[in-house]
Amino acid sequence: MSDERIKLQSWSLSIGKTSSGNNKSINITFTPPSDAKECGKYVLVFKGQMGNEQGAVVGKVVNTAENCSSLTIVDKDGTPATDTILRNGTLDFKTTDGCCGDIVWSVSVEAGSTLGGSTITQAGVLTAGATACGSLTVTATCLACGTSATQYVRVTNAGRWVWVEMCSGEDPQCGGEECIFISGQYRYSAYILYKYPPESCSWCLASCQTYGCTNNSPQIICGAQSSAKYQWQC
Repeated sequence: MSDERIKLQSWSLSIGKTSSGNNKSINITFTPPSDAKECGKYVLVFKGQMGNEQGAVVGKVVNTAENCSSLTIVDKDGTPATDTILRNGTLDFKTTDGCCGDIVWSVSVEAGSTLGGSTITQAGVLTAGATACGSLTVTATCLACGTSATQYVRVTNAGRWVWVEMCSGEDPQCGGEECIFISGQYRYSAYILYKYPPESCSWCLASCQTYGCTNNSPQIICGAQSSAKYQWQC
């Protein structure tokens, strides 16, 4: 992680003229270092004979994306990221492999929420502030790869559900029930309709299962009469 260039590996290769049929080297392989300052960025140096010139030295910066992939924020033990916290509480996050450089952690809030002294360390430990309210937005960024991931965390003892979006469908005059699904800073609520016998129908949303809900009723889930989206805010 210093500013010093370190030789990783060297090869002795013979490359002839185009007409020689030996004008390409073999494929070269090496193990990427785990402590590289810039993930996937290397300097390839040639030293040898170029035409009639002996001892020629040529360098080229090579940037590969082999060690970059999409990031996912999870709990420290590798389980799905926890999305609730109490004031003055802590959560310990990490990211899935996808960055051989450092992960930069930050915490912020969207409109309607208050940071209230919340912080996150560069080891991924989130602490909700004493006056935090609403939803906290945790972001993990791999600067070397230009990738990032976001996790929303609700401060459950300081906030309320605020309606932000409504979608309505046609009422076919049949029975139904409400289905609620909560994920991160949002709550989705759909009033699910049933029909006898099972017929095709099209409402605003396909079904309650859109939100990951299940229903053991023998009735047929036909669609959503109406649905609403709420955000956890102060």
